[in-house]
Amino acid sequence: MNLKTVITTDANEREKAYAIRCRVFVEEQNVPLEMEIDEYDCHVDTKI
Repeated sequence: MNLKTVITTDANEREKAYAIRCRVFVEEQNVPLEMEIDEYDCHVDTKI
């Protein structure tokens, strides 16, 4: 299996990554949204 990791470079890619995070952590693992996505997300490299 080949996997590729990409650092997001624009808002569209970041939104896709957030959607995946919400699906996995918030919906499937019941992590509260405010714990999963916060004010620090805009300061980190997001990878998809």
